[in-house]
Formats: sequence, structure tokens, C-alpha cells
Amino acid sequence: MVCAVLDVADDAFDVLAGAAVLAVFAEFFFHVQYTSFYVCRICQSSSAAMQPPLRRYSFILPGLPDYYSRQRRRSVIMSLFTIADLHLPGADGKSKSMEVFGRRWADYRARLERGWRAAVAPDDSVVIPGDISWALTLDEARSDLAFIDSLPGQKYIGKGNHDFWWATAAKMKAFFLANNFTTLNILYNNAYLAGGAVICGSRGWFFDEASQKTVGDVSWEKLVNREEMRLRMSLEEGTRLSAGMGADMPMIAFLHFPPVWGDSVARNIIDLLHEFGIRRCYFGHIHSEYVSQQPFCFEDIEFRLISADHLAFCPIRVFI
Repeated sequence: MVCAVLDVADDAFDVLAGAAVLAVFAEFFFHVQYTSFYVCRICQSSSAAMQPPLRRYSFILPGLPDYYSRQRRRSVIMSLFTIADLHLPGADGKSKSMEVFGRRWADYRARLERGWRAAVAPDDSVVIPGDISWALTLDEARSDLAFIDSLPGQKYIGKGNHDFWWATAAKMKAFFLANNFTTLNILYNNAYLAGGAVICGSRGWFFDEASQKTVGDVSWEKLVNREEMRLRMSLEEGTRLSAGMGADMPMIAFLHFPPVWGDSVARNIIDLLHEFGIRRCYFGHIHSEYVSQQPFCFEDIEFRLISADHLAFCPIRVFI
């Protein structure tokens, strides 16, 4: 049984037409006839660069033949999603809404909740690589973390450059426990098995000292080396997890900062991804500049931007 995802223009097909197209595809290429289809989820997705918006349909197709192997397709990890840069507003009275940045961010918290609940089931997993809340302390982040915890699925949260509320792992775990946040997991110097894959990641950092936007005297070189070390720790842990499973588990990297964007390259991060055989990397941080094609390849690694506003505030399914 395989789940296939179909993106179509808003007025192009309805669910039954989409299922029919998928069936014709399966019969033509694999000589398989389907007499039934199971629509498992529907999630709207749109982009400012796309007119009309896209509607995403997911279908379960039973009985697909064994020769439809990983080598001949891009497989769907059935229960793994990702989205970055939620930029939730923080504590009441001290909140900072992204709606000031224009129509793209209008009513974004409600849109995020609608998209999330449409796409993600309770037994799914969602990786959120940074810029989660504008809060400055854990206490100020409480309402935003409670909101995320209330959404379906297990969440694996990473640190972004705006997550000033982020504390030590011990303090955060104690805070989650005290507030009964049962679905929040910290992706920081570690790795997890989730949704049929090994998820690894770190924050990353700015490409060069000139583009570094920080308060006070901050050593760019020191932070770059530290983030490389943190990512290495995560990838090493991921390698151990994969070996312990005794199976060929895909290892996927999630970063907040892009390792490559336009002509800018974080050479140390790219080399590290190569060293551990990473073939797919998701990142956030970038807003508004959607001129480059997504996803894109660089040195045989596929990269994809997953900022929430770029995804129309709907988590996307992770592929291998």
C-alpha cells in the first residue's frame, strides 16, 4: 500500500478526477488496475508565485507491485512533515505579530492551524527547524509552545536565530514536563528516528561576517565553528541510530539557515553533509526571496526551502 501525493490547480480537478488520473498513471506504467481509492487527507497549498493556488490531494493505492522500488521512485515517508519559521507572536502584552509584514502573513496563526490539522495526523511527526516564537524567555513562549503542543503529531523543534527564549536542554525538558507539553522534542546536538527516517539538524549560521545580524560583539568564526560541531554531533548520533536499526534508514538534515543560497555557500556545512552521505536537506530562514526554483540541487544534494510563508502555512510531507 502506497500513499501518493497529487498537486493540482484549485479549479482543475476535484477529488474523484484526481483519483482517476492517478489510477490511469498506475495502470499505464505498472499495468495495475484499481477499483478503489482511499482519500486520506486534503491540504490546501498556495504560493504568491502560483496562480491559481494549488490543492494537494493524498491518495492510498493498495497493492502496488514490489518492483515499484526505491530505485525507481521518490518514496513518501508516510508520517514525516516539516515546516519552519512559524514566528508565533509570543506572550500576550509583549507579542510581535508578523502581520505587519503584509498580506502574505495575514491571519497566519489561524491559517497555520487549519493547514496543520488538514495535513498532519496524531501519529505523524513534524520537524520545525527554528524561528518558532518571538518570545524572549521560556515563560513568554509558554502560550506559543502550548499552541504547537495542541496540534496533531510529535514535534521535533530546532533553534533559529530569533528563538531568544531557547534555554538549555535540561531547562526546556523540565519546562515541557511542568506544563504537560507531551509532543515537543528538542532537536539539538542529537538525532531521532521518526517517520521511517533518521532526522538530524542544527541551526547553522550566516554565510559571512558582513551579513551577520546580531546584537553586541559576536564572533562570526566562533559561531560558525560551533554550529559545524553541533551538526556533526547530530549526524554522528544519526549514524549510530541508523546502524542500531540494522536497516538502510535514510538520514535527512534539517537546518534553520540555508547551507547554500544563490552564490553564497556555507562550505563547512556542505562538506559535512557530504561526509555523512546526506542527500536531502531542508531549511528555513529565507522570506520573500522566492525567485529560485524549489527544490534545487547543489553538488548532488537536494535542498528545499520550508519557511512557513513560503509553504502557505501548511506543513509539507518529507520525501526520500
